[in-house]
Formats: sequence, C-alpha cells, structure tokens
Amino acid sequence: RNISALKNLSYLYLKMGKVDTAIYQLTKGIEIDSSDYDLYNRRGDIYFSQNLHFKAGMDYHKVLSSGDSTKVVLKRLGIGLLYNLQNIEALDYLKAAFKKDSGDFEISSYLGQAYYNLKQYRKSINYYNKVLGFLSTFAKQIDYTHVLIADSYKDSSLYNEAISHYSKALNNKYTARICMTIAHIYDKNLNNSDKAIDYYQLFFQNLDKMEFSHGPDYVENVKKRLGWLIENRNKKKVKSSK
Repeated sequence: RNISALKNLSYLYLKMGKVDTAIYQLTKGIEIDSSDYDLYNRRGDIYFSQNLHFKAGMDYHKVLSSGDSTKVVLKRLGIGLLYNLQNIEALDYLKAAFKKDSGDFEISSYLGQAYYNLKQYRKSINYYNKVLGFLSTFAKQIDYTHVLIADSYKDSSLYNEAISHYSKALNNKYTARICMTIAHIYDKNLNNSDKAIDYYQLFFQNLDKMEFSHGPDYVENVKKRLGWLIENRNKKKVKSSK
C-alpha cells in the first residue's frame, strides 16, 4: 500500500476520533518502510496526545536517531520522562528544547517542575519566574483588548456589553480612565445612579493611583457630581419612606 495514502488515512481516522485505527495505519506504514521517520513522528504525536508517554517516547527516540532534533520532539520526550518521574533524564531533553526556543513558556514551566521534583528549588523558582514573565505579557494584551472591544461597544451604544469588558480590565488592574468611563456610562447612559456612585467613590479611593492628571478642577467637578447623586438618592429614600 502507498505510504502517503496510509498517512492520509491515519489523519482522517484521527479526525473522526478513531485513534486506534489511526495508529494502525501508521504502524502498517512502518512495516512497509521503517526508514520513513515521519511515520514514527506522526504515531508518536498520537501516542503523546493520548498521554501514552512511554510509547510516544519510543517513537520520538526513533525520530531523534534519524538526526531530527526539532524543539517539539525534544520537548515531548522531556515531558514524557517527567510524567514517568524520570526527572534527571527529562532535564536533558527539556534543556535542549529550551536552547532551541527559550521563549516557549511551557518548556520553562516543565523545567521548573523537574527541578522542583529534584528539590533544586532555586532553579525551579528561576524557571517559574520566566513563565510569569512570559504570561504577564499576554495578560497585558488581554486587558488592552478588553478595553478596545469595550470602546467599540460603548460607541455602538451597547453599554452593558461595554461595561462587561471594561470591568474585566479594571478587575485586573485599576486605572482611573476605565473607572471613570464606567461611572459615566452608568451616570449618563444607563441612568443607574447607585452604580455611578460606586465608581465615582472608587475613583476617589484611588486618587493616589492616578496615571494621568486632570487637575483640581476635574476632581472638584467629579466631587460635585458625586455629592449631587448621593443627595438626590437620599431625597428619593426619604420620599419613599413616607
């Protein structure tokens, strides 16, 4: 049978969720041509996806023996050994993978885990700090995107959706700009004075964190608006209690 056809069949069976049949196609291909290391690589990937790390490792070692030392192969060999608690052996492959791509935060995370298992805590901390450094970049981008999509919702007059995204960014990091934007939406667009009061008060609680300066006039105007809202709310409560 044609090797390419077996590879294609394996791919199709895998997409259909027929994992064993997909593996069988690749195994048949290896029986026909054991020098085709792509077959081992594909079968290793399937084993890896099924958490069959020992079998995956056997196939990846075959790939390595062909001279293919790509990051993915090294990384997955290391992960498999780590799951089998072979921490020292895992480090050899994970460090080799790290040399090929020091920006892969997963590799740093697994290195941190391996060193932790070996009670080499300083090295573990070093690699976990690298992971935090990588992820902080993504977190900042996520927050920024929440603000951008919130701006679009706000300018489309979809105020509740806008607040939902502004709030997600604000919950991760307070900024006066987002706080006041939410306050204004509740105040001017949704006529929700209680919520507006909450965010105006939050603004004053965090005056020392102002990342920009509006000057005393701006702060005074916000204070007057907050005072008026609170006074008006109190009047309504008095009327409703009579």
